[in-house]
Amino acid sequence: MEISNAYSHYFLPISLHNVDATAIQNQLIEQHFLLYEKETASLVRYGDEIEDNFETLKHYFMPYVSEKIFSCTPENGFQRFSKNSHLHGTLNDLQLSFSIPSIDVIICPFAVAFLVIHVSYDEASKEDLAKAFRQFKEFKIKRSFTIEEKRYTSFEQFLKKELFAHLPYLAKNGVFQRFERFQDGVLLANHFIAASAEATNDTLFQLNGGPGAFSLNEQLAPYVSPSYINRYIEEGELIRHSPTIRYIQAEESGVFWTSLSPKSTPYASLRRYFNGPLFYQVVIHYFQKIVLLSFSNAYAKIDWKKDAAFIRSLMKKMTLFEAQYDFRDISALSEEKNVTLLLRQALDLQRIYDEAFHSLQHLYSTQEHLSDIKQNNLLFFLTMSTVISGAFGMNLVIDELKDGVTFSKLAALTFTEVFVLIVTLISVVVAVFFSLYTVSQLMYQTYQKKQRQKNND
Repeated sequence: MEISNAYSHYFLPISLHNVDATAIQNQLIEQHFLLYEKETASLVRYGDEIEDNFETLKHYFMPYVSEKIFSCTPENGFQRFSKNSHLHGTLNDLQLSFSIPSIDVIICPFAVAFLVIHVSYDEASKEDLAKAFRQFKEFKIKRSFTIEEKRYTSFEQFLKKELFAHLPYLAKNGVFQRFERFQDGVLLANHFIAASAEATNDTLFQLNGGPGAFSLNEQLAPYVSPSYINRYIEEGELIRHSPTIRYIQAEESGVFWTSLSPKSTPYASLRRYFNGPLFYQVVIHYFQKIVLLSFSNAYAKIDWKKDAAFIRSLMKKMTLFEAQYDFRDISALSEEKNVTLLLRQALDLQRIYDEAFHSLQHLYSTQEHLSDIKQNNLLFFLTMSTVISGAFGMNLVIDELKDGVTFSKLAALTFTEVFVLIVTLISVVVAVFFSLYTVSQLMYQTYQKKQRQKNND
């Protein structure tokens, strides 16, 4: 089957811990990236002449979502910077030509950003496209690319040598370190495909990189059972406009297939939808997944006896995330809720959220309980010592000790006077000790915070 048009969005998560967002913005502007807004949206290219309609796109989302994803500051939402690149290349083993019409950098809250590579392909068979999708998506695996007559051994090498060589702030702060093990170095990908024929389940499965079609298990692909393929498609497909339009979403990739003619009006609307509303839906849900996984990752490294302040800060961040960015209703169109549900299911967001939230909540409650026990024990000791010394020492004045303490004066004290004196001295020592202990803990927590920040630099 020949495919006339094929486009992809590839998403690479980037960590921005302890990075000045303003410095990144300035560097992007220096490299001719433009902030995606009303005046610049129509300038972004995806491999064809179909332009984004910014006002229509903005009104697609709920007002509180629109304020976040089209924000003017990264502190209050998302900032998307785009650059038309006009790069052309070849996948050498397939002899398949492709182009990179534009590149995005999306700066998000919670020290997360995304590099988005837009790729368009020349006319190809579905078998070649399936292999091409995998070669881009598995960007760390050694493969031969030729881009602008320069040969690269992997797509990762191209990113390092060409793109991030001009964006040192991003390269320095964790592009290939912070999320190095996330999804085993696989980029999240979404594909738009136009063909003259309707897609079969086998075709969607192959193009979407279903289990068994992954390159490391490519030799097992012919042995995947048809019933498994049908179940895989059924669980991940939005069938509203099937079979003319088929959309399947899995954890690592999605395929948007249409048999509409590229010259038709519905086709142009569909392309705008793929590049606009669906693109931002994927960005929002992928952002949610990255942030939740970062909470779980931080939780896994906690020393619960020492990191009480850090746990409280994580709980604060989790609460802010839940209040401001855990969107459940994204689109202002009721029929688009199915897309949100499909993405949440595909990315397994509910399970990841429950795991992160309940784990942190349990740890926080445990630490609060232990802290209450310590404070109650201290309060009990000080109360009892005060009661005892007060009861025995009420109206008791030891005149002999007013002019100084000597062994002979201590030896002359009665048992009651000695008892009261010892209890009082112990109470004073304990109070001083716990005061010093509290101050030392505060100093240690401050030191831990600085070390954590230093390690993240």
